[in-house]
Amino acid sequence: EIIKPGNYTLQQNLVVTSPQCFEVNAKNVAINCAYHSITLSTSNPQEAAFEFNKENNVSISNCTLTNFPYAIAASNLSGARIYNINSSDARIAIMLYNVSDANVHNTIINGASNTSIYMNGVSNSVVYDNNITGTDTNIGILIANSTYNIIASNKGIKNKIGIYFAGDSLNNNVSNNTMQISSTSDYACSAKDSAINAEKGGINFGSTKQNCNWL
Repeated sequence: EIIKPGNYTLQQNLVVTSPQCFEVNAKNVAINCAYHSITLSTSNPQEAAFEFNKENNVSISNCTLTNFPYAIAASNLSGARIYNINSSDARIAIMLYNVSDANVHNTIINGASNTSIYMNGVSNSVVYDNNITGTDTNIGILIANSTYNIIASNKGIKNKIGIYFAGDSLNNNVSNNTMQISSTSDYACSAKDSAINAEKGGINFGSTKQNCNWL
């Protein structure tokens, strides 16, 4: 548990049996794994390698996270920074819930069984330059009830759905993403998110879509 603001650096690789490694209970915290790995050696359906709730201005960087139900979970806060993360075999690799002013970039996500990047109630945030290799059951990037975000230059392959817009997700800037070889659709939108002016769509690449008339 981290209870004081400051900069923290991981000194070695870790193999753990508890799925909750670092619970951040302080604002203004920067955690740098220094390219070390953290691996969960047991099976557990809950908890996250890094979890922070209601703590603003937290950054997680340079980590390799394997076999966690949730690699990183951030909720009810502003100012999350998540970058240079390599996540394998999570259920949900990166979860943002009720978050604003977040930045998720330069992550590599492999084999998430449910969702690689999950956004619900997210606003004024940037998700860009992430590389996602999925499964035939997962969604690459799920954007639910989220507005005024930039979703750009992400690459996804072999997901069930590459990018999915659900709920009331309007006025997002969506550009230069490449989703391909998805088992169901590269891009999919709920009815509310399908209007021609629903999103500020630039050029995006893929071969299949469901609804998403703005693409």
